[in-house]
Amino acid sequence: MARSVFDSLNEVDVISLHTMIYSYAQNGYGRKALELFERMMKLGLQANDVTVLSVLLACNNSGLVDEGCEFFESFRKGKVVLTNDHYACMVDMLGRAGRLDEAEMLINEVLNPDLVLWRTLLSACKIHRNVEMAERLKRKILEIAPGDEGTLILMSNLYAFTGKWNRVVEMKSDMRG
Repeated sequence: MARSVFDSLNEVDVISLHTMIYSYAQNGYGRKALELFERMMKLGLQANDVTVLSVLLACNNSGLVDEGCEFFESFRKGKVVLTNDHYACMVDMLGRAGRLDEAEMLINEVLNPDLVLWRTLLSACKIHRNVEMAERLKRKILEIAPGDEGTLILMSNLYAFTGKWNRVVEMKSDMRG
């Protein structure tokens, strides 16, 4: 339905293209989103920070990790100022793909990495059962946000997931204060 409305437009602009790119990205049609982005570039239209995020989201939601990395590098060299949201999307993409070290290096490039960036990587550690990295990240996160319950819950879940029941008990105790 949305595509038929888009195709019927007399004039295509950044807003209509962005809307379609975002819609495709959200619904797992990464390749279609990237095709529209390429069309946008060929038309000489400038991508804004929201369009850039939609392109990264398209790659993330469709498992197009290498393409996402290529786009991210080109965006870094371009005119769009990348925000923590862009970095969080990349960290999530790399993390889901098991490229945890790359994700951590990317976070370390950010001037002031926030809780979301670190917790996104911590979530990926749970998925990939990387307890060692998770424990290191937990310490960093708790420096930024002492007693952060979300982090303690993630760690508790990771320990349960990996059968470290004594550590689950410790995390629950830490949560109670």
